[in-house]
Amino acid sequence: QRGTILRVPPWGGERQPTVSESETKVRSLIKEVTGQATDDTLPGASLEALVEEAEASLKRQRDQGKSNLAAEDADLQKRLASLEKLLGIQQAAAHTRESLSNVQAEIETALNGVTADELRNRLEQARMALDAVNLTRQVLEDVSSLVSRVQGDDVPCPVCETEYPRSALEQMLGNRLSKLPGDLSAELATIQGALKQVEELESASLRFARELDELDKESSAARAEVDSAGQDGITDLADVEALASRLSERRAVIGKQIEDQERWLEEINAQIDKLKEEERFHQLQKELARLEGAKSRFERVERTYQDLVSFGVSLRTIQRGVEATLKERLVAETPAVSRKLSQVFSALTHNPWYDQLVIARDGLPKLELKVSSSLDPLGIGEPIEGVLNGQSVRAVQLAPHFAFGQEEEAPTEMHMVMLDDPTQAFDERHTEILVECLGELGRNVQLIVASQETTRFREALPKSFAKGSYVIVEPTNWSREAGPELAVERG
Repeated sequence: QRGTILRVPPWGGERQPTVSESETKVRSLIKEVTGQATDDTLPGASLEALVEEAEASLKRQRDQGKSNLAAEDADLQKRLASLEKLLGIQQAAAHTRESLSNVQAEIETALNGVTADELRNRLEQARMALDAVNLTRQVLEDVSSLVSRVQGDDVPCPVCETEYPRSALEQMLGNRLSKLPGDLSAELATIQGALKQVEELESASLRFARELDELDKESSAARAEVDSAGQDGITDLADVEALASRLSERRAVIGKQIEDQERWLEEINAQIDKLKEEERFHQLQKELARLEGAKSRFERVERTYQDLVSFGVSLRTIQRGVEATLKERLVAETPAVSRKLSQVFSALTHNPWYDQLVIARDGLPKLELKVSSSLDPLGIGEPIEGVLNGQSVRAVQLAPHFAFGQEEEAPTEMHMVMLDDPTQAFDERHTEILVECLGELGRNVQLIVASQETTRFREALPKSFAKGSYVIVEPTNWSREAGPELAVERG
């Protein structure tokens, strides 16, 4: 990122500006945007805070300038819309008025000097005349039909029943039919067509009149909107068109002002972008210095780590040497220790087969006890668990205490042995053997034995311990408040 900035430096020159110089440029730009005449802007502010203030100032200037011009433009646009609405209404009214005049002229032509009511009377008279002729013709035709069906020379009149000679009656009916008027339906149709045309024209005239009335109302309302914007005296289309032209010219001027302001704001915004790049460059410089310091500290830590690695290698070498020496020493010492353990184990258990405890050499320097038999020519040790009963396992657990505590100069420097219930899983005979072993052990160390077998111990202790060398402590009672009560018996 730093290299990208340096390839095309936003400050334009070869010399990199200091933080103070970048701050001065940002303050100058803020003054240009805000028009403040103060000597300093945001004293004590960081370069990042100054760049943020420059952006905020530009935004306020953009919003304020746009707001003022946009408000005037919106007002002009509203007035133009009102004028355009009024102009449209007036044009529609003129068109409707012309249509109404044409329709009224067509009505006059269609009436041809009479009124619509007179035309309706003529239609009614023509319809009545046509009905009378049609009725008379129907009657005469019906009478003729009846006469033709009567036999004889004299026939009765179907109306008065007076008899007339057939020929005279037929001649009279024929004369009456011949004197009837011709077809009156064509004249009726002509009158109906003329009346229908008049009625349609009158309906159109009424519709145009209503439309014109509505347009006059809308025109009054639209003129009121225009007048409320301060434009009084509008009387005709020419006034509306002239005012609309003036307002359109003013909107064009405002649009040019908005474009000029937007261009200036874009230039300022470009300068702010460059200053932001400068601010980012200074941040990267600061981060680079921090990383250099961290690198120096890391190198020191790395050197310390290498020293620790070397020390660790030395420790591992020493550890391997110590383990080898320990294993060698254990290989030399384990036979004697195994014999001592076996003596104690054999004395405690008298097991007919498993009479030895051995330390497994394959696990050194880890010490692992196994049990074996002196009768086994191979002398293979076996795991304790699985081949010994509970009594023998308990003897294995006790054997180290006796083996390492019977001699005064024992290498373990053992001074006290504490045993918890050592007779667990022991029968009476083995309990006596255990007490005998404890007597041997007690000559070199201080013994503390906890057991519930007080009866057995009370009988066996005098046989292996001198009088006054042991104490029997036995709980006799217990309460929640006072705890146990102890009975102390000295041997």
